[in-house]
Amino acid sequence: MGQGQLDRPLAAVLKPNLFEFGLWLFRRRFRFRVVGLSMMPTLYPGDEVLVNHHAYRSSLPIVGDLVVAEHPERPGLKIVKRVAAMTVSVPLSSSQDLLTPGLVCRLSTAASPNTYVLLGDNLDASTDSRSFGNVPAHNILGKVTSLFYRMPR
Repeated sequence: MGQGQLDRPLAAVLKPNLFEFGLWLFRRRFRFRVVGLSMMPTLYPGDEVLVNHHAYRSSLPIVGDLVVAEHPERPGLKIVKRVAAMTVSVPLSSSQDLLTPGLVCRLSTAASPNTYVLLGDNLDASTDSRSFGNVPAHNILGKVTSLFYRMPR
């Protein structure tokens, strides 16, 4: 190691590494890459969105929010969907229709309290609550706040 490198302040050596670490952390914690066609035309495969993991610490998701959630039947798989309905305290009966703007969906099982109906915007290409049922509140990981990167078309 040369004398010039010994004379450099420690901050000058650490600064680029801290910046790179910050970028890595930002990519891992706050960005989510969309896979599949379920959210088209809002989001396309390869798009990256920013996710606020603290959005629901003091409030609940509302109908219309885009959220990233852990799949209820496949732990570790993260999905992006739109909140279509919620059951906070009163469960829906199994024979009740779920009404959302422009959509009627028959629930196949009774909905538990504190769960959410998550649907893709592209209903024909979406595996969502119509297949796997309502999603527990603790599976919702954060709110999509903005589009970070759109894949060139």
